[in-house]
Amino acid sequence: MKLLAKELKQALQAIIPVLPSMAKAKLTAEKYVWIADGCLHIDDDDKRIKQPLNYKGKAGIAMPAHNVLNSMAFIDLEQEISLSVAGKQFKLSAKDYALQTPSATLVAPNAALPDFKADIDLHLEQFKTAIQSALHSMAKDDVRFYLNGLLFEFKKQQLNIVSTTGHILSKESLHIDADIEGRFIMPRDVVLAIAKMLKNAETVKIGVSDADLTCLSLQIDQTEMVINGIEGRFPAYEGVFPSNATPWFSIRMGDLRKKLQTMRKVVEKASMLRLSTLKQGLELACYNKLDTMQEMALNLALEVKSAHEVHFNPKLLLDATKSIPAAVMVDIFQPNGAPDAAHIFQPQDSTLKEQIVVMPMRP
Repeated sequence: MKLLAKELKQALQAIIPVLPSMAKAKLTAEKYVWIADGCLHIDDDDKRIKQPLNYKGKAGIAMPAHNVLNSMAFIDLEQEISLSVAGKQFKLSAKDYALQTPSATLVAPNAALPDFKADIDLHLEQFKTAIQSALHSMAKDDVRFYLNGLLFEFKKQQLNIVSTTGHILSKESLHIDADIEGRFIMPRDVVLAIAKMLKNAETVKIGVSDADLTCLSLQIDQTEMVINGIEGRFPAYEGVFPSNATPWFSIRMGDLRKKLQTMRKVVEKASMLRLSTLKQGLELACYNKLDTMQEMALNLALEVKSAHEVHFNPKLLLDATKSIPAAVMVDIFQPNGAPDAAHIFQPQDSTLKEQIVVMPMRP
């Protein structure tokens, strides 16, 4: 098999972010990828990834992805290279360079994964924001396995992307040009891979396999993915959001973030943040719950709609709101007025309808 070195390098760079999360049952520790059917591809139990590749000659070659990519540093990318397998050895040959390493057995395509296209365009920047927000509000090792994933909820021409740890919850709503109804939970490892692939992406599309949403397809630039969902019932989150509520106060996200970061530097091991209403604004107090002598308070002159006091874990609050740009004004809601109830942080005038829920702490 022959192809240009630069084309192989580009294809490997596009697909390598997915490799660390692949199932060990079908990929060895060396993380092999396969060239077949005009694509560089991976096929395991719950996902299929394809990256188009131009080559000449016979396909059906398994190669160690990282070893081959590292070899590109020693090769003129404009020259043609040769790939071959002899016995159990994979060989890459260039003009002044050769790599020989163990090969692997080709894996047959997973028949349980349908082959279908992503055909619905998504707004790239909005989708990026939704995925980044999910990284901070998605459970990691929860025994409720369905929380270790990201909910894609299709409601006619709206796609809600929802994640929760049980302490924080994020919801982003995107408009789509398709009438689809249903829910799909994407595995956490796939979400992490997608976040890496989106960093330099220019386009993204989505598609569903059938009315039951058993599989989801994503196309990021030229890389195609077909993904099996997590079976389970995602929590009914809708009741957290009020249908018609007045915000407690509104603040520029950068101002709140800067004040909180300043206080955390002064108060060693700050474990609690208190927000309380003043006559002419809001008081932020950051303190170490185990040391009542360590406390720092800052006042903000802004319009507060009601008297209220609430306590948050400062790190949790910063992590939960990381995806909100500093310049954006944010409305903070306390739907039922109770100090221990969920509070909602909602950016104003955003084309991406973003809502972040943070559970308070008990003082």
